Amino acid sequence: MENLTTCLLFPLVCLICSQALLHLRSWLFNKKKLPPGPTGFPIIGNLLAIGDTPHESLAKLAKKHGPLMTVRLGEILQKNDQAFLGRAMPDAVAAEANFELSMVWLQGDTKWIKLRKICNSQMFTTHRLEALQGLRHQMMDTLVLKVVEASETGEAINIGRLVFGTTLKLKEHVGTILEILGKPNVSDFFPLLKPFDLQGIRRTIKVSYDRLHTLLDEDMFIGGTGATTTTVEWAMAELLRNPRIMAKAKQELAKTIGLGLRTIQEKDILRLPYLQSVLKETMRLHPTAPLLLTHRALIDVQVCGHPIPKDTPVIVNAWAIARDPMYWDKPGEFIPERFMAGGSTEVDFRGTNFSFIPFGSGRRICPGLALGVRMLSLLLASLIHLFDWKLPDGMAFDEIDMRGKFGVAMQNPLVVIPNLVVTKANE
Repeated sequence: MENLTTCLLFPLVCLICSQALLHLRSWLFNKKKLPPGPTGFPIIGNLLAIGDTPHESLAKLAKKHGPLMTVRLGEILQKNDQAFLGRAMPDAVAAEANFELSMVWLQGDTKWIKLRKICNSQMFTTHRLEALQGLRHQMMDTLVLKVVEASETGEAINIGRLVFGTTLKLKEHVGTILEILGKPNVSDFFPLLKPFDLQGIRRTIKVSYDRLHTLLDEDMFIGGTGATTTTVEWAMAELLRNPRIMAKAKQELAKTIGLGLRTIQEKDILRLPYLQSVLKETMRLHPTAPLLLTHRALIDVQVCGHPIPKDTPVIVNAWAIARDPMYWDKPGEFIPERFMAGGSTEVDFRGTNFSFIPFGSGRRICPGLALGVRMLSLLLASLIHLFDWKLPDGMAFDEIDMRGKFGVAMQNPLVVIPNLVVTKANE
């Protein structure tokens, strides 16, 4: 009987202690005026509320508990940019050897500054990008040739897999890695559990890392293959579902480039403002990183009157910001005109306007932004200017599945049949 009483009392005592600790924590947090947030469960906090789509879950929580990460983003990425230069590293990253040497995960220290300077002064300068323009045009020619062949045979192609050589396999493995990194990992919330890898995430991602290294020995991985092809896939899906917008983009290309199979040049892109608006609207609705790579406070800092302790991870929900009705008219609709001169939201994506930050902002903004935009523009322009498209099996365009997987891709890949546009120079 005594043992039975002990067994019954022990869980009750644990529950009482947990609740007491929870209330003590809440009291201390209120005392320190930390940002408001939902009340979590003992031990696991709000982990169960995150789910498989953290960007959507966090957006719902922000509506209820406050807009610190959305309305006051300038406080973090501009005013206190230096304080938030650190990175909160996902546990899955540790599966990669020498991960701590990557510029992505360096903590804003001297090494990071030197690598960033190399990127800005050597790798992604206008001169360097212009020098490699011929290579990108060669890649576009190869892509167009593949689509022409599919057009002649009536073969359906997967837009997301329309890449070159071994970069097809690279895209698959990079996509897998990004998807795994995007999954909520209990080890990131409870560091004491990291050695156990309870969800097997570190073991799973190591397999993809190993395969990726094998492929990198065979071929050069050129400029953000995964993010580029994913954005083009979303753009094509939105254009196919909106025939008016597709027709308008095609009309601009025909007027600017002319009819025929002339390769689109990068210098042409500057004369295609509507195409640029289509890409911006795609990145607004479907950012390749719904949650930007997590920042970490390097020092104690005040944000909007709230103290943020040193080492606090700071999550920027780019997906929620870009769909906030406070900044965007009809935020759930695909309206490229909003980005045109005189439109309702004439903003750029280079990190200066905090309502639209698909590449991040501040010192941690993506260093390959200029290269990524060039590749995106060339890919999309080539696909819509030279080809008409239809869905297989007589599907209607409004039947395209627009659900997404967290992190990178469409839940169901976009598969379409190309038809080479017949040149009608006299029309």
